[in-house]
Amino acid sequence: MGKVLIVEGPTDVAKLQPILSEPVEFIKTYGTLSRQTLSNGSMLFGALDLERLEDEEDVYIFVDADRAGESLRRMLRHFLPGARHLYTERRYREVAETPAVVLAHILMHAYFEVNLAYVESTITNEEEHRLYLSLVKRERRRM
Repeated sequence: MGKVLIVEGPTDVAKLQPILSEPVEFIKTYGTLSRQTLSNGSMLFGALDLERLEDEEDVYIFVDADRAGESLRRMLRHFLPGARHLYTERRYREVAETPAVVLAHILMHAYFEVNLAYVESTITNEEEHRLYLSLVKRERRRM
């Protein structure tokens, strides 16, 4: 399996998917984890099949920078201690409200491949443009 990105909901997927230029499996928690036992005895928390994910190396958690997101992150940290955590800036609070160029910056630092052409098309101000130029520079160093 490739990279798995655990997010809160469909608006996060809609925001992140066009930024990524590699296949990524999205798992939506819908902001909560409720415990279920599957017929095979494995534990399921929301949409998370923990047994399937606990041995995966490329599991990332990217939830909102608010009280609910931090609570969810703590639970996920307990059940998936090997997962890597990605953080949006507090000033944006929600992944879905974070500018694409900021998300691309976060994702590139976690070694995701990003669609720079798409990111460039979303730029709305000088601060975002400067950040975009740093992404382009970083991408050139990768090659």
